[in-house]
Amino acid sequence: DFCLSRGLGDVYKRQVLELGNRLRDARAIPAMAAVAAEVLGRTLEVSRAGYGSVDAAGEMTRIEQDWCADPAIPGIAGPHAFRAFGSFIDDLKRGETVAIADVALDPRTRASAARFAALRIAGLLNVPLLGKDGLEAVVVAHTVRAHPWRDDEIDFARTVADRTWAAMQQAEAEAGLRRVNETLEQQVAERTADRNRLWQLSGDLMLVASFDGVIAAVNPAWMEMLGWHDEELIGRSFLDLIHPDDLGHTVGGANAIAVAGRSLRRFENRYRHRDGSFRWISWTAGPGNGFIVAVGRDVTADKETASALQRAEDQLRQSQKMEAVGQLTGGLAHRLH
Repeated sequence: DFCLSRGLGDVYKRQVLELGNRLRDARAIPAMAAVAAEVLGRTLEVSRAGYGSVDAAGEMTRIEQDWCADPAIPGIAGPHAFRAFGSFIDDLKRGETVAIADVALDPRTRASAARFAALRIAGLLNVPLLGKDGLEAVVVAHTVRAHPWRDDEIDFARTVADRTWAAMQQAEAEAGLRRVNETLEQQVAERTADRNRLWQLSGDLMLVASFDGVIAAVNPAWMEMLGWHDEELIGRSFLDLIHPDDLGHTVGGANAIAVAGRSLRRFENRYRHRDGSFRWISWTAGPGNGFIVAVGRDVTADKETASALQRAEDQLRQSQKMEAVGQLTGGLAHRLH
């Protein structure tokens, strides 16, 4: 235990325990800073205590929270330039605790004695808090009269600073994790909404079915394209809708997805419309979370156009063949005469 190793007295030990309990309850960074300032100030019986964030590059501190023992003591919340109060920031940057008994006498601060006097500061204690970027925060304690800081007071202030800093770091990490989770949840919700919109608005058939062919979900395009309502299809095998001539081909494709885990592109078969006619559907299908997931496009018009073109080409070839036979027959007849 830090308190025991430092030899802190019983009063300080109790205050460290109280600090830990109150920091856990505080949760938010500003509330933790306020707790640290109050516990430090009341325990050390100083005139003022506070917590400030630090811009080490700019050599500025912003006192986020301060505690004053008396309403006559002016608050110091807000920004302050370290150099306006002396050179002790150099010690803080090195991670050294600054304990000045009398700011009017210490060589680091005596040139700024008037500034300290305006804030009613005679004795000064600053505990630095270092992060990955160096000096990041400071815990402060002030007295209105010169005060030789005892080792146990300095150790207690260091303990308060360390415990508060650790609690703040944990709170920031937890807040960061919550933000990440909230962002992920928002992204998932947005993607789900996008998929739902696509499912509802797509003009292509969308199908989710078990590996044995039982339909689990269809989108509204089934009604538009094939005349089937979803309640007529869900729980039914899609094989019931396949043209008899395409049944073996379709079973083979479903097995390729279910057994081999293959994805199929431009897989074509004919589906029965509710009116009894058939439509050619070109599918992109594959496995997904234990189901067959497929998207189908109506290519009936393309098939009919291709068939008509083929018939026209066949007729043209037949006509050309007959013309060639006619010319040959005419040539032979001419020679015979």
